[in-house]
Amino acid sequence: MNILALDLGKFNTTCCFFDTDTQEHSFWNAATTRSYLTSVFRNNDIDLVVTQGIPLVQRVRSGASRPHASRGSRTRLDAR
Repeated sequence: MNILALDLGKFNTTCCFFDTDTQEHSFWNAATTRSYLTSVFRNNDIDLVVTQGIPLVQRVRSGASRPHASRGSRTRLDAR
């Protein structure tokens, strides 16, 4: 199985390719652009993609919809 782990950054992404059969791995630094990352997916035989989650603060700052806090709980963003 070939696994691609991505650490997505605003401008750069680190790609870690891992082959579970041979236990070999390699790291690539890549530009965080749609065209480049599309080529990574198309040009490699990938069985599983792993990424990190996006913290709530980043989603709110990027304009994504904000989940409602339950009554009685206040997040740091609600306190502003």
